[in-house]
Amino acid sequence: MRKSITLHEVATLAGVSTATVTRVLRGDARVAGETRERVQGILNSTGYQVNAIAQSLRTKRVATVAHILNSFFPNPFYTNVASGLQREATKYGYEVLTYDAENSPKVEREAVQAALRRRSDSIIFTTPIKAENVALATSAGVRVVQVERPTEAPSAVVTVDNYSGAWEATDYLISLGHRDITFIGRRFSSDRDMAGSVEAARLEGYLDAMQKGQARSEVVLGEYFISGQREFQALGRGYAERILAGPRVPTAIFAASDILAAGVLQALYAAQIRVPDEVSVIGFDDTYARALTPSLSTVVVPMDEVGRMAFRCAIVEPLEDNIRLSTHLILRESTGKPLPAEALASRFARSSARGQGIGQND
Repeated sequence: MRKSITLHEVATLAGVSTATVTRVLRGDARVAGETRERVQGILNSTGYQVNAIAQSLRTKRVATVAHILNSFFPNPFYTNVASGLQREATKYGYEVLTYDAENSPKVEREAVQAALRRRSDSIIFTTPIKAENVALATSAGVRVVQVERPTEAPSAVVTVDNYSGAWEATDYLISLGHRDITFIGRRFSSDRDMAGSVEAARLEGYLDAMQKGQARSEVVLGEYFISGQREFQALGRGYAERILAGPRVPTAIFAASDILAAGVLQALYAAQIRVPDEVSVIGFDDTYARALTPSLSTVVVPMDEVGRMAFRCAIVEPLEDNIRLSTHLILRESTGKPLPAEALASRFARSSARGQGIGQND
């Protein structure tokens, strides 16, 4: 096929107007399903792609995608996704307008309004805060993609298989011989809050793997993230201190994020509990994992690929509305086999004494 096929030729082959082809390329929902499929078939068979740079020269308008991030700090997930999206956008001649929503629905709405004023070709939310803000973008006829934590507002979605990642991590600990594994994660305010959430999928994967392995499960849930909190390890450290103050200490702790795991490692270090010799620790997402001591075994979320696919879903493959990416477990220094039973009994006694001391100081 000729690589130089024009938009007009695509329209002629599909039996539609050039305006209709343009709407299909932009993911405009107003195009009828049968027409959309026919046009997309011609686009695919001819290899036609929008040359955004040439288009911007003709129209005097730069092709842009708006990327609204939930926040820049403290979770590197957002900036890593943004990096992958930026590189993919550059390949296709698009500029990226990046907004920090500061974990605020109000700021997020202002970012949507700014993106619409700039006539962005698409708006990507990583991750959306409020469904009404997503709906504001879609109601303006803009192609919208929600990343990882979609609201109930309809749009294209790019997510990660969190359930399988948590299952794999838990199953690995069980395969090492651990039968007493505590999960640290997010507390849910309601069944609706829990439904379809990232943290719920991770908890479910852990519980199902524990049940299959006939292992003893214990769950510690609470706040998952404190907005504006600079000492981001504080939550995980507090949960680990609560565990250490209890009657028994598990042989392994599975934290639902690397940020929580960082706090767990701090608490264990302060209590002079060796990792992984006495307690194994595993995290989720591979954000801070390599920077911790010991380096953290964790479930890798493919953040760069999430960003690339979010852009492709928005611009390059506008008919793809639901993309789910795989995770995988990476092993580092924080996990190992549990101690023999007699050594565990001695260690539990020491930990119990430490826990009494912690309780008296609270």
